[in-house]
Amino acid sequence: MRVKSYNATYTKNTGDNRTMNFVRIDDLPSTFLDGKIKNPAKARKLNQGQELVWDLDNKGFRTFNWNTIVGDSTVQDVDIV
Repeated sequence: MRVKSYNATYTKNTGDNRTMNFVRIDDLPSTFLDGKIKNPAKARKLNQGQELVWDLDNKGFRTFNWNTIVGDSTVQDVDIV
C-alpha cells in the first residue's frame, strides 16, 4: 500500500540529532495498524509538538518532536507492507 512518508531531523532531549523516515499515524490505513496497537482504547499523552509516528527504518512506533526540528522535512510516497 502506498502512503506519504516524511524524512526529518529533530534534536532529542540528550542534545543529539536524530533523523527519521516516518509515516504519520493518520496517514496509515487501519488494516496496517490492526495488530500493531496493543491497547487502542488507551490514549498516549504527549507534550505539545510531539507526535506518535511509525518509524519506517525501525518498523515501530516512535515519538517525533516537531518543536526541535532541524531544517525542513521532506515528503515522498512509499510502499509499506
